[in-house]
Amino acid sequence: MGGGKVGGATKISQQIDRLCETVESKTSMTEKWLKGSQGSSISEVVELLESLPGVEHGSNLWLSAIDLFKSSQVDRDIFCSIKDSEKKLQWLNHELAKK
Repeated sequence: MGGGKVGGATKISQQIDRLCETVESKTSMTEKWLKGSQGSSISEVVELLESLPGVEHGSNLWLSAIDLFKSSQVDRDIFCSIKDSEKKLQWLNHELAKK
């Protein structure tokens, strides 16, 4: 047998392998999307909030922030996406001033 020709069974096996890779890739992308669509949890946000300098558990700022986060998934997600602590506090104070 010369090189170049691929047997029927080998060709089907390769196609099945490609199909499996595609399904696995789509499943992985779907799982990532679903995880992202659930958004930030209250416990995540509270942990981040309490890690900020000057934010005391039970303080007016803390209580106001909890009220904001209870009512808005979007606000929780924005807060969690801000990496810098000072910018988190600036954004939080800005949002609370609008209320």
